Amino acid sequence: MSEQSDQALESEYFQKLTKQMDSLLGELLDTRTELEQERQLFEMGPAIIFRWGIAPDWPVKYVSTNVSSILGHQADDLISGELHFSTLIHPDDIDNVTTTVERFLEGEEAFFEIEYRLIDSRGNYHWLFHHAMRARKRSDEVGTFIGYVLDITERKEAEEQLSLAATAMESSVAISITAPNGNILRVNEAFSEITGYAPEEIIGKNHNVLNSGKHDKEFFKSFWKALTSEGYWEGEIWNKKKSGELFPEWISVAAVKDSAGVITHYVATFQDISERKLAEKRIEQLAYFDPLTNLPNRRLYFDRLSQELVHARRLNNFGAVMFVDLDRFKQINDSQGHAVGDSILMETARRLTRVLREGDTASRLGGDEFVALIPNLGSELETAFQNAGRVAEKLFFELTKPYELPNRELIVTASIGIILFPDEQLTAEDVMKQADMAMYQAKESGRNSYHFYRPSMQQEIEDRYELEQQLNRAVKERQFVLHYQPKVDRGGCIVGAEALLRWNHPERGLVFPNDFVPVAENSRLIIPMSEQIIQIAADDIVQWQEQNLIDERFVLSINISAIHFSQDDFEESVVGNLLLKGADLTRIELELTEGVVIKDYDKTIEKMSALSELGIRFSIDDFGTGYSSLQYLHRLPINTLKIDRAFVKDVVEDSGSQVITKTIISMGRNLGLELIAEGVEESAQRQFLETHGCYQYQGYLFSRPLSEPDFREFLKHPFVINEKTIVQPIG
Repeated sequence: MSEQSDQALESEYFQKLTKQMDSLLGELLDTRTELEQERQLFEMGPAIIFRWGIAPDWPVKYVSTNVSSILGHQADDLISGELHFSTLIHPDDIDNVTTTVERFLEGEEAFFEIEYRLIDSRGNYHWLFHHAMRARKRSDEVGTFIGYVLDITERKEAEEQLSLAATAMESSVAISITAPNGNILRVNEAFSEITGYAPEEIIGKNHNVLNSGKHDKEFFKSFWKALTSEGYWEGEIWNKKKSGELFPEWISVAAVKDSAGVITHYVATFQDISERKLAEKRIEQLAYFDPLTNLPNRRLYFDRLSQELVHARRLNNFGAVMFVDLDRFKQINDSQGHAVGDSILMETARRLTRVLREGDTASRLGGDEFVALIPNLGSELETAFQNAGRVAEKLFFELTKPYELPNRELIVTASIGIILFPDEQLTAEDVMKQADMAMYQAKESGRNSYHFYRPSMQQEIEDRYELEQQLNRAVKERQFVLHYQPKVDRGGCIVGAEALLRWNHPERGLVFPNDFVPVAENSRLIIPMSEQIIQIAADDIVQWQEQNLIDERFVLSINISAIHFSQDDFEESVVGNLLLKGADLTRIELELTEGVVIKDYDKTIEKMSALSELGIRFSIDDFGTGYSSLQYLHRLPINTLKIDRAFVKDVVEDSGSQVITKTIISMGRNLGLELIAEGVEESAQRQFLETHGCYQYQGYLFSRPLSEPDFREFLKHPFVINEKTIVQPIG
């Protein structure tokens, strides 16, 4: 072969070799590119790749850079040892992690997995899922783990929420979960117990299967409007059990939304409040209705009359009160017996009810005295007079019909006194006094008739104006004084007193509150008067304490006017006047009536809670004669219930008063409240109260209200109580 040929062959060989090398190099570069791409994908993924040294402090040999985006730590800080991995583990989890790793190293498992918490760069803990195995040893390494870590915080939080939800589903409160269309998805055991539906019977059905039919479209329109706009509704509703029985429930419904704000389902929780409603109804029935005729009694009637007076004045609309007294009823009762008398009274109640319109009130005041409250008779006095006359004629005609009894008929006539309102009367009591006067005028005219009463009010207006001027002067000259009536426990200890207002009039002497407080309230002079009362009371109790006349149990009660309580600065006024005199706030009890408490309920809670936190106590005066709501007793910071003298007066002989009194005592004790009875005048009354759990008393049996000097002397002479001599001074 020639030299030229050899060169050609050699050139061709190198060309082939070059192509092969280029091909191998290209493949190698492609492989490196794929590896680099895979590494970058790992760096961008949710898993953090680690290589740890097998050593107590877990030195990090390698960590993917996505550790900074997930946990906030820098990979270089971990690899360099500037930041030790083991120090980031939650203190409560480190023992479990260490034990797991040691057990793995001693065993033959291919890998280990564990969940624990790790702190990020911002100080927040993340739940991590850790999967690791032994790495194949390299020549320069003693031994390492290689593995990945996943952030499972969201999963853990979801599990916790599910756990809480599961716990909630086991609550004694009924729970139902529904889809947006109202189909029931899940209920708890309490739901089944209340409604009678087992889960398999109710799940999949629409929630309206429970509808009672007692609520109209407007109710549900308002319900859905609140639920849609606010995402929540709470209130009382009637539903129906599987048996068909209707029951009241207190229910809260909440809309649950997803991240986009779309409602995914509704959660309802409710309780059967049948027992509470029955208890309230029993108390209301006992306190407000006559047990014989089932008509509203005196208390409820006066409450409605007071409301109608306000309503009539505001709308300039006349109404009428008709006072009905059966003629010679006592003779019938004595001669025919109480059973016949009761039959006549019940029939009279039915006749009254038949004549009156819906919205009118027929009431039995007691004995053979009935009253009809007839509002909205017209805005013109003459029209109202004519309308009242027509009602009186119908009533008179109805009452003159024979009373048919089992063995005979009786003719029972009635005398009726009528008064139109409003005619500048101050109170409901004024209206009733004048109606009573009109009734007696009818009796004096020969009975079996009705008579209108329309006095001239000019003198009364002048008298009221003069009284208001005198009250203005009394406030400026501080003419008001306090008398104190002791509060005594069953052992005879003086545990407190009630501060009672008196006006030390320069000409008339002591004037009692009923004679001037209504005018003071109408003129709003009651506010500066109340502030003076608080200052006087605080001054006195500080002196008694300094003279060691009272012990740590002594609490002074101060009556609070509704107008004063409604002031925005009421709390500051009370506390400021007490602290001005150096009074111990924990020795002060503010007495409120039920009407004051119920009015503007949310503000009442706010005011009472603020003062209660400072140690001031609260008492509900005359409990049982007003609203007597269990709801406000439960929510307000009340310390004491005061049993009204109206119940105490007849508690020895009247079964109705006994039932009401025992009910109030039982309810108060169950709510953890102190109880005190006012108007205790007889030993038998005190003994009844003590027997049934009321251990504090106030009334003439122990002492009349005393002037401050007399009360100070009273404090110096303790007394004891026993069976025979209820109050026995010592020394």
